[in-house]
Amino acid sequence: EFDADRMAHFLACLPTGIRQAIEVRSQSFATPAFLDLLAARNVALVVADTADWPYLDQTADFTYCRLQGPPGGDHYGAAGLDLWAERCRALAAGRPLGGTHIAPAQGKPPARDVFAYFVSTDKPNAPRNALGLQERLGIAPAGD
Repeated sequence: EFDADRMAHFLACLPTGIRQAIEVRSQSFATPAFLDLLAARNVALVVADTADWPYLDQTADFTYCRLQGPPGGDHYGAAGLDLWAERCRALAAGRPLGGTHIAPAQGKPPARDVFAYFVSTDKPNAPRNALGLQERLGIAPAGD
């Protein structure tokens, strides 16, 4: 359950000088007050790409995406990777594309780094998905 005072205390205890991201799974955190607390400390709200937490709100100078595959599916497929490539470009420009938002973005959006990881239920397809996303974004795989 979201408690603004406890969350403010928790965030104040985080080390400074390194990027922090937080993933929550309770709908009680889907409030503008929570986003404001994260933004005040430059902590990213994890974009989890799940049915339970579909939000694309950006609260820091970077975005952290945890992409685990569509519910019930075994991998993203071409259309899913195309969508996430578009979303990553938009997230990098500070203009989230589609999806669900807890609160509308305020002011002129800054450009941001975007980190996207394929994990969790779709582990067998994670490398293929990552390479497919890199290809769509024009990013050479590591070591090339």
